[in-house]
Amino acid sequence: MIYQGQWLDSRRHGFGKQLYSFGSIYEGEWNNDQQHGYGRMVLPNGDYYEGQWINDKAWGVGKYVMIDGTTYNGDWVDDKQHGRGVEQWNNGQRYEGTYQYGQKTGQGIFEWPDGSKYEGELLDGMPHGNGEYSWKDGKKYNGEWMLNQMNGQGVYTWPDGKTYKGNFERDERNGYGELDWSDGRIYKGQWKNGKQHGEGMFTYNNKVRKGIWQNGQPIRWGQSENLSLQ
Repeated sequence: MIYQGQWLDSRRHGFGKQLYSFGSIYEGEWNNDQQHGYGRMVLPNGDYYEGQWINDKAWGVGKYVMIDGTTYNGDWVDDKQHGRGVEQWNNGQRYEGTYQYGQKTGQGIFEWPDGSKYEGELLDGMPHGNGEYSWKDGKKYNGEWMLNQMNGQGVYTWPDGKTYKGNFERDERNGYGELDWSDGRIYKGQWKNGKQHGEGMFTYNNKVRKGIWQNGQPIRWGQSENLSLQ
């Protein structure tokens, strides 16, 4: 190892530059023989970290830049991203939000170069909890998530004005839900694997009919009733 800089009582202390045997180079502040204060560490592969240090660890506010152009700028604790930060990838993807010990966990916003966006709660980088996802084609989901899947209560909308409000399981409409078309048709009832399945009620042209559905198709109808005008 080669060190150039200030010393105190035979220890690196003050400002100095250290070339490590494994190829990394640190240049910055030292305290009692440890990287402590503000400094820059360049790794053998070309990645570098520049920011605050405590006892040889990235700790405080700092920026990590990878050789491929990916960057993280934000809070660090114990050599890990922790707190708030912004991460940007060389393909245009961007994340801004909270981190917990290196993982994107808490509240955050993901943005993709195709225009897609997620804003809400996360666990280990995946939508988990409550959040809103907007797709590039104009579709949108606002509701509950579990490990990157729509799961629980939510609202899904299409660009043509169609709206589904109800329960989801594993990214599919399952359980009770209501589907409203832009032309006034309404289905209220049970769903299975994304299709009407079970008992339901269909409203169209001011009339309502109860029925039984199977795999998205009505197999039995009840008597039609006129809706009372308000």
